Amino acid sequence: MRVFLIPGFGENESIFEPLLPFLSYDTVHVDVWKHLASFTGETLHVRTFVQHLNRELQIRSTDLIIGHSMGGWIGIHLKQETGCRLIQIASWTNPHKVILPIQNRKVLYFLVQSGLYINKLTKAILIWKFYKNLPSRSIMEATLTRLIQTDKSLVVKQLQLILEPSPTCTVLPDLRIHTRRDPIIRKPDEDYFEVSGDHFALYTNPKEVARGILSYLQR
Repeated sequence: MRVFLIPGFGENESIFEPLLPFLSYDTVHVDVWKHLASFTGETLHVRTFVQHLNRELQIRSTDLIIGHSMGGWIGIHLKQETGCRLIQIASWTNPHKVILPIQNRKVLYFLVQSGLYINKLTKAILIWKFYKNLPSRSIMEATLTRLIQTDKSLVVKQLQLILEPSPTCTVLPDLRIHTRRDPIIRKPDEDYFEVSGDHFALYTNPKEVARGILSYLQR
């Protein structure tokens, strides 16, 4: 069984590092940044990107995807496309679960592309307002720094994966892992494996998250 790890918005493979010692499987890190840079489709939304991704990775029904946040959203569309198994961590299947700073997606794209939204000032405000005393502060700071330093067109492309309308999936995740208090993604209406922490529980509480994953795999 191949295990594909898909990070969330602004993240890279380091988000999964604390979790890896608990998983005795061969894992494949999916570099969303690299794949977005090489995407040549005319219309970018999550389903067209997933079709591109599957041509590159050749995902099979026997494979398992573990997706964090945006990675889980990509994962549910990959499951729709391939029949693979999926574990979502702090993710969603209902787009209304995403807590947006600005409701109009085109305005948000413009603000991000121009550098007016994701910058050093907004980083400081977000950290102070939501993460000042949380153990996940360091990973949030690293993620925001990466977004500030990266080509803004790639940041907008990640936002498009989240916000552009796409066909509704008829499949469901095999396991949802979530916290009660997540300032980025509201908790699912469906059953989920609850862990302590916030949006970055897989980084700050990897043992708890691993317990949910291993319990599912043993079944």
